[in-house]
Amino acid sequence: MTLVSYEQLLRAPCREPDHVSPIDGVSEPDWRWYPGASAAAADPVKLGSCGERADRGSAQVLVLVIHGGCWSAAFDRTHLMPFCTYLSGRGAHVLLPEYRRCGQAGAGWPGTFSDVAAAARRAHQWADEENLRLAIVGHSAGGHLALWLNSRGLSRGVETFIPEPLACVDRVVGLAPITNLDSYRQEEGDCQVMVDQLMAAGEPLEPAAVSPYFGEAVADEVIVAGGRDPIVGEQQTLFYAREKGCASIVQHNAGHFDALLPGEPACDELAQILLKD
Repeated sequence: MTLVSYEQLLRAPCREPDHVSPIDGVSEPDWRWYPGASAAAADPVKLGSCGERADRGSAQVLVLVIHGGCWSAAFDRTHLMPFCTYLSGRGAHVLLPEYRRCGQAGAGWPGTFSDVAAAARRAHQWADEENLRLAIVGHSAGGHLALWLNSRGLSRGVETFIPEPLACVDRVVGLAPITNLDSYRQEEGDCQVMVDQLMAAGEPLEPAAVSPYFGEAVADEVIVAGGRDPIVGEQQTLFYAREKGCASIVQHNAGHFDALLPGEPACDELAQILLKD
């Protein structure tokens, strides 16, 4: 059985987002908005100005999707547009933010993390104003950032510290997440060598300081791992789930990208995890 490749994601059909807007306080990165297929308000600018809050039972979940790509400027969020299109078609509101990545000015600590935190604050605001369920999913390096968001309240004394940062989040899903930067950088591979670049791109910081493995989760977490993933192994995924006591799902026939390609069984399963009550 052939595994899904990154190139297949780039070729998959998708639609352009309905709205693109800068992230507050960030000059270049922005978020892209895919409203749910049955959304009453398609323009995110109007969210929060509606006369009545949406009924939580019938309104779509708001999903914040954080792309991976080894934290590198060589990879942007384009490969996740088919997945976001798919979630939108199933009724979810979707936010797909960009963030500064290694090779770009201001990347590293705290820039990369500040961008992701800003996107999470925006998602948190909309979900609270519209009484929507909020889910966060991150893939690979984006899985690291998603899980970091869920424990960033521990980072006192830095600009990304927010008490109870994800108070209204239903769940955070790490898809093939990199959970321990310190151990991951000691492995061999193109993505592994990017850890040192991430930590050296901004202010000096030890990898453990921003590794979800050493933090304490706020919202419920689910770890989804591909049984045939050649890029992120069990030491980063299932070991994390066992140590943290969070739910884990192994997609035995899936590799690193299968869960992101609409039409694949792994993608359907991931959507179920994100959209279920």
